[in-house]
Amino acid sequence: MTRACRAISRYTKVKFVGLCYGIYFQLASLAKFLEVKSQDLGAKAAGLNHLTWIMDLRFKDGRDVYPVLNEKLRKTKRLLLNRPYIGDSLERGY
Repeated sequence: MTRACRAISRYTKVKFVGLCYGIYFQLASLAKFLEVKSQDLGAKAAGLNHLTWIMDLRFKDGRDVYPVLNEKLRKTKRLLLNRPYIGDSLERGY
């Protein structure tokens, strides 16, 4: 997206704002971890640039995802602790 924004800025007079769409990658990672389809998750997110906070996370039917996510994290805690680098393990490992 950076190159598209740069081109619009450099070669046109269009006023625009480029927004990070990383939330969709986060939702895809969470969906994979939870073993659901990403389109079955909905989020309200806020942030600046690539620093995104998910403020509310729900299944398509309106149920809160956080209790399910917390339970899944508790169950996989031992697996995550045995990995050499935990930082990206949710995104890469599931």
